[in-house]
Amino acid sequence: MSKKDLFTALLKLIGFYTFFTYLVSLLNTVFYTIVQDGTSLSEQKIEIGYYLIFIVCSLVLMLFAEKIVGVFRLNKGYERDFIALDNMKNVDIVKVGIFILGIILVVSNLSYVILWIIQRFATAVRNGNMLPFDIYSSFTAFANLILGFLMITNFGRIAKWFVKWNKEEE
Repeated sequence: MSKKDLFTALLKLIGFYTFFTYLVSLLNTVFYTIVQDGTSLSEQKIEIGYYLIFIVCSLVLMLFAEKIVGVFRLNKGYERDFIALDNMKNVDIVKVGIFILGIILVVSNLSYVILWIIQRFATAVRNGNMLPFDIYSSFTAFANLILGFLMITNFGRIAKWFVKWNKEEE
């Protein structure tokens, strides 16, 4: 595997992570706007535009990672062109990255989801004497938890989708 391939895979992983982060944030904003009574979609235009710009930037980063590596010449200046990884392929590195990102999403949101479930149970037992958690934050935590679970269970398919099949992998 060459260093250019490594930098390309890293840029695609960064783009993948930012794409899903801003996509979930955009969905959360739209969900919050729909659920909130006094807020209309026109008041959220700037925030939605912000998320859309970053989604487009992350898509550009994923789709044109090889050209970005070429423009910035990230593979120049090293004494050797290849990284000594015996049987590692681009797909394997991307699999590890996607698996780690999925674990981060699950671990960071699992505690909130468990507390939300306990709080809902306690509210039902006490006949509603407790203040419920925020619906917006609950939706965010559940969406991130599901996204992380899907990344952990489908990391092989996602990695194959991101990495182009080149001569060494055929």
